[in-house]
This record gives sequence, structure tokens and C-alpha cells, in this order.
Amino acid sequence: MKQLLLFLSILVFSLQCYSQNVTIKGVGKSYQNKEIGVWVSADYISNYRKEITYSTIDSAGNFLLEFDTKEIQYINLKIDKLTTAMYVQPGTNYEIIILPPDSTTYQNPNIEHDVKLSINLKSKTEINSLTMDYEKRFDEFTTRIYPLILKRTPHVAIDSFLTSMNDFYSTVNNPFFKGYITYSIASLEEKTKEGKNKLFNNYLKGKQILYSNKEFMDFFNAFYKQAVQNFALSAEGSTLVYQI
Repeated sequence: MKQLLLFLSILVFSLQCYSQNVTIKGVGKSYQNKEIGVWVSADYISNYRKEITYSTIDSAGNFLLEFDTKEIQYINLKIDKLTTAMYVQPGTNYEIIILPPDSTTYQNPNIEHDVKLSINLKSKTEINSLTMDYEKRFDEFTTRIYPLILKRTPHVAIDSFLTSMNDFYSTVNNPFFKGYITYSIASLEEKTKEGKNKLFNNYLKGKQILYSNKEFMDFFNAFYKQAVQNFALSAEGSTLVYQI
């Protein structure tokens, strides 16, 4: 529990660093004259989300969004009840196309729907390029071991996959992406009911706290489950709710 408290303290009192501008130049032909907003998670414990900027899509379907970020960040772009997502890097310009909603699934305009996004990928080392490439390999791997996932059975193939991915992307100098790989696989291991001690020793004990990395936080939340709430209700953690 001390590790959990340390994590939350860093989350609440993390040091500020310099931000850099991000520009998203986009086209959404189906969304003329609508407002588009950029939403981010303020933290991945409470899942509180906030809008950091917005713009209006013009009559030709064009829009421009500008904001600052100090680190690689996972953002959602929202138009009414429609949402899509991407990563952004500090100091980077993006060109995107937001596709129309899928007519086969978009039935109720009063509930949130996902729409697809096309990004003009200018570099193989940009974070969206890297994650898209990795996700293809991850999906192929999980398809092969799907029976094991259904049985929730730990397997050495998962450890081997982590090693092979680290080797494959060994020339990529991007700590965020390295964490993305590691903790997407950690989450897979957690789903197979790998032992808690092994998971903690391999992925949390003595490790850097990646509180802005969605993959890390997905694993962290799954690993601790109700621990934050239970600790907050205890005498020792009585100030936790106020701090968050």
C-alpha cells in the first residue's frame, strides 16, 4: 500500500515542465459548422476528463486546433456525441481526416459513438506510426494465443513476445513507446491471472511511475482494482479523497 500512496502523491504533486505547441489541421466533410473539442484525461485514477481547446469546423469541412503539451499525450477529438482518438507529441504538426460515422452502427445520435480517423503519417518514428505498427503485431499475437486468453492461463509465450518486441523496436529511442509496449503486455498477463507477486515484481516494484501513459495506468488500475477506494476509506487514507 505504501507504493500506492507514493504513486498518488506523485500524481497530485508532479513537477511542471515546459510545454510545446501542437497543431492539428483537419478535414471533416461530414461535420461542417459543428464545434470540435480536444479532451484529455486529467488523471487515470478518477478518469476525470477536461476540454483543453475547441474550434469550429468551417463550411468547407476544415478546422484548426492548437494547444500546448509538455509530453506525449492521448487525446480525444469530440464532435457532439461522436469521438475519435490519437496521440500527440510536443512540437508536432498533424494533418488528419475525420471520417463519417459508420451507418451500420450509428443509429442513436443521443449516445456516444466512435468514428475513424486518418492521420497523414510523416515519420515512422512518430508515436502514432509506432503504436499503429505495434498494435498490428499485438493483435496477430493475441489472435494466436486466444484460447489461452479465454482460459485465463499464464503462458511463457507472453514473456517471449515482450522480448521479441523489445528486440524488434530496439532502435526506437522513445521511452513513452517502450512503456506502451511493456504495459500493454503487462495488462495481457494480468488478464490471464498471472501471479500477483510476479506482476508486481516485473512491472511495478522499483519501476518509474508512468502516470501519463495510458497503457501503464490501465495495468495499474487493473492490478489494484478497488485498492484506491478501500484505502481512501481507511483511517490512514482519510485525506486521499481531498488530495485527489
